[in-house]
Amino acid sequence: TSIGISIFPQDGKDSSSLLKNADLAMYRAKSEGRNGYYFFTHNMNRDLKRTQSIESGLKTAIEEENLKLFFQPQLNVASGQIESCEALLRWPQPDGSYIEPSEFIPIAERTGLINDIGCWIFEKACDYQKQWNEKGLKQIRVDINLSGKDFVGDKVIHQLIDGISKNKQLASQIGIEITENILLESNEQVIQLLTKLHQSNVHISIDDFGTGYSSLNYLKHFPVTCLKIDQGFVREAPNNIQDQIIMRAITTVGHGLGMVVTAEGVESKEHFQLIQEMGCDLIQGYFVSRALPAEQFEKKYLQQ
Repeated sequence: TSIGISIFPQDGKDSSSLLKNADLAMYRAKSEGRNGYYFFTHNMNRDLKRTQSIESGLKTAIEEENLKLFFQPQLNVASGQIESCEALLRWPQPDGSYIEPSEFIPIAERTGLINDIGCWIFEKACDYQKQWNEKGLKQIRVDINLSGKDFVGDKVIHQLIDGISKNKQLASQIGIEITENILLESNEQVIQLLTKLHQSNVHISIDDFGTGYSSLNYLKHFPVTCLKIDQGFVREAPNNIQDQIIMRAITTVGHGLGMVVTAEGVESKEHFQLIQEMGCDLIQGYFVSRALPAEQFEKKYLQQ
């Protein structure tokens, strides 16, 4: 049960206002995991208007292609070469600011817009790869993030599978990143889709590994190529022995199962030296580079 409560007279002086505000509080209770209650606050009204504004603006941004992809390079620790990158979504505003993905992605998932966004990201990543190939630039893999909702609707996954089957070269140039919760909540259909991608040589990474309800058992059964150590472990690792132990354990498990191990959030020389000593394969973070717009990324990392 989810319950929303409004109180006369501070939350409304007529039945219509009281019911509307109690309804807002009830939806907050639902969004916080259900089986609870919330009292109405005027901040809820402000948050609702913000959410509605983002939803409306996001629809327009998708239709008019006002979204952008930035690219953050991933460095091979052994060779010192950039061999892949992560495509990160950005939503620029007319005043030059950006709405953070952490704010608009949850809204996109709730409203179903996430499938359209996923398709757009895949198409855009493919377009950039084709442009870079035509220019004869250095070839590296671009990893895109998939939401759990992308597997529910199948639209994005099937578009990805169809695109790769029509252009075999994309299989080695486009990778996907998923969270471990997607695997834990998966059904036979999700396993089949991931297996099909894996058989097409698509690189499959588990993002933020170690932060969800980790189960080492699923690593035996799913076609995973890479484990990405969450930056939450990396950030304090130089001065925190517990974080170091967790990172070493993830690296050992990943390598033991024949997987690549990537460390995220590498921001300093101390981070790099520690990860180098642990034997991680790839690093990603400000120590290498921030995420860059396509033009800057191309100029800095892809020109031979």
